[in-house]
Amino acid sequence: MADVINKRYEIKKQLGEGGMGKTYLALDQKSGKQVVVKLLCLKSVNEWKAVELFEREARTLKNINHPFIPDYLDYFTRNKNGDTEYYLVQEYIEGDNLAGQVKDGRRFTEEQVFEIAEKLLSILAYLQALRPPVVHRDINPKNIIVDHKNEVYLVDFGAARGAITGAGSDGTTVVGTYGYMPMEQLMGRASPASDLYALGMTLIYLLSHTEPQDFPLKNMKIMYKKFVSVSLRYLSFLDRLVEPDTAKRLPDAKSALSLLARLKRGAALDSGGYSAVIDLHNLLPPFKSKIRFQCADEMCTVTIPAKIIKSLPLGIFSVFWFSFIALWTMLVFQIPGVFSVFFGLFSIPFWLVGFFLIGKTINGFSTASVKLTPESVHIKRGVLRPTVTIPLDQVQKIGIKEVRTNPQARNTGLGQSVSYGIELEAGAKTILIDKFLTHNEAQWVAQVAEKYKELYS
Repeated sequence: MADVINKRYEIKKQLGEGGMGKTYLALDQKSGKQVVVKLLCLKSVNEWKAVELFEREARTLKNINHPFIPDYLDYFTRNKNGDTEYYLVQEYIEGDNLAGQVKDGRRFTEEQVFEIAEKLLSILAYLQALRPPVVHRDINPKNIIVDHKNEVYLVDFGAARGAITGAGSDGTTVVGTYGYMPMEQLMGRASPASDLYALGMTLIYLLSHTEPQDFPLKNMKIMYKKFVSVSLRYLSFLDRLVEPDTAKRLPDAKSALSLLARLKRGAALDSGGYSAVIDLHNLLPPFKSKIRFQCADEMCTVTIPAKIIKSLPLGIFSVFWFSFIALWTMLVFQIPGVFSVFFGLFSIPFWLVGFFLIGKTINGFSTASVKLTPESVHIKRGVLRPTVTIPLDQVQKIGIKEVRTNPQARNTGLGQSVSYGIELEAGAKTILIDKFLTHNEAQWVAQVAEKYKELYS
């Protein structure tokens, strides 16, 4: 290969090589600027489709004008030693692609990742606003470059479709990078929402340093949440990007960009005809309830205060019970002979019942809590009860249960006194949090736990 191509482009070094040919850094002797020269040799390709994709990239870039998509500069062919060579010349962006940065060990913060997301969505919104819309079809960390100013560029439009040809003209062609392509693209039916899926997988890769094919699958969904550390509102956003069902996925970049902006402002989410994204930070306990709710990053805690007034009758009964048993025991030990021992032993079960009642009273006078983390649920039902820890993915059912009833009131039908608790089922284990809750309070706690599980399971 000559050092100067087309009497203008002086080759400096090779940047890369792949199935679509070679890429070089060159000096444009006419402008004095560095450029990227892409070369495809006809003899090196196995099928004509590679040439079609190369030519399509040139035509697509020629019709695109965006500050963060490298400019189209030139396209030409030449014959050399009986081979046809195709050349595409583009603006050179000095920077590293995201795949290289991850490989070098860079750890992205949540803010950095979603700043990249916002910039890429702005590029995609421009592409999707063209007529016909352009679907990139190969968004992945290798095709995203970040320069020294932290500006984000989208490159490699060889797989792009729609700016020149009709959207259905090559619908059976599968192009893209496995792991980043959604199912509909694998079936040859890429749409603007397909690029959103690829973007979502790219963001997850930046957060986790894990390739898409290494994530477990459940019901065709990528189970990525245990691999990333990110706040709940952004997990919700990622869920909407990588949803396998296109009917539930965000439809286009404009919608995703609007949603991301609202997330950054902390607004409640419900817009554009698609489901609201769950944001636990905005869930408030029922009116006048003394339940406290805190959500910081990935951990949420529901604290149920003591119900002293409702526990007071049991406390009074416990005191009465102990007084009666103590008096009984004192009288028994005044009986001469073996009868005192016999009646003393007879009183032991009643003492045990008394201690049980006192324990229930003390627990009623203390707070309970449910702490939710991405790995597990930690349940504390009172000061005398040990904390119960259940893996979050093993929680099968979260519901409410009636735990306190005044039978006399129920029979008369007047002023029925009913309290509720929260019941969690995990395998053969059932945990009941019986803290004299109202129906609305119990329902709210169950809703929080269900929504958290939905986000992290």
